[in-house]
Amino acid sequence: MSKFFLSSFLFLLAFSQSWAKSPQVQVILDNGDSLSGALLDESESELKLSVDYLGEISLPRDRVAEVVRKAKGKEERPAGEAIAETKIAPVPEKPRVVKDVPAPAKVAQGGPAEAEEPERKRSLMYRLFATLGGVGGIEILPEWEKNVQLGLNSSSGRKEQSTQNYRFDMQRKFESSRINIKAEYAYGDANGSKNRDRLSSSYRWRKDIGPGVFYESESDYYSDQIKLIDANVEQKLGLGTRFLDQKDSTLSAGLGASGRWRSFPSKEDEVAYLVNVFQDWDYRMSERVRVKQDFKFAMPLEDTDGYEVNFSAALTSSVSKSVKFSVRYELGFDNSLAEELREDRRFISSLGYAF
Repeated sequence: MSKFFLSSFLFLLAFSQSWAKSPQVQVILDNGDSLSGALLDESESELKLSVDYLGEISLPRDRVAEVVRKAKGKEERPAGEAIAETKIAPVPEKPRVVKDVPAPAKVAQGGPAEAEEPERKRSLMYRLFATLGGVGGIEILPEWEKNVQLGLNSSSGRKEQSTQNYRFDMQRKFESSRINIKAEYAYGDANGSKNRDRLSSSYRWRKDIGPGVFYESESDYYSDQIKLIDANVEQKLGLGTRFLDQKDSTLSAGLGASGRWRSFPSKEDEVAYLVNVFQDWDYRMSERVRVKQDFKFAMPLEDTDGYEVNFSAALTSSVSKSVKFSVRYELGFDNSLAEELREDRRFISSLGYAF
């Protein structure tokens, strides 16, 4: 047994002496980074170093700009560079990470049960918010600003009534384009009688064609069971201008034209061509409070009495970074429908989640 320990000691002693004899060098890369360590091997294609915080690494020769050799308190530069010792400034040794060299893997503390959380321990809400908001490293369309709103209201007494409102919108701003996508479903009843059942969606794309001037394309769809409209599909094209385009406030307005197709349960389908006026305003009062307002007016070319007006205004306040509370007012008026179905006014309060 003593011979075994003696041979092991001699082997380790020889290895440590050979490592100690390895010249200490500082390698300066082509991007300005530098590494200091013991030079283990050198060839025309690569250098092998032993670095304290990285271990043994290999560097491609074409990435090496300069090798500074150190020997007993002085630096030896490659042959052909005669530099006086008094003029050599010491190069600070900073632990920089080379792009081609992977960082050492982190060692998990504790047993395997602590290193990775089992999926069965994660609740349903955790998985939901991980999918929506990027918890746990999962992100969906991180370039987009996304928001989900849920509004529920119920009252009882002389009149039993309840309302539900589900809304999703997402938007993104490019260098010269702005995209806005919305989807909404609203339902309400009073004393067991349905008074609201509407599903809608829209896609709007604005493309800048000059300073403060943009082209707009918007596709709209909705179905309203209370107004007896099975489907309303409309495609709009227009030109607009931004009167304000600042960090905290954007005010836009413009003109356009559209084609509309409507399907009714009890009469023939309708096709109409309309002229449009639109205006919208987005104002950030502070980091937590935001105001949005939108106005649209459309009038058929063949029937000027069948005009349509839509107005909405919303005040949103941030409860936290992701949770938002909003109060929204909506007014819709369609003069082409029956008199009892023309006007629709709503106040909606909802709680939203932004991600």
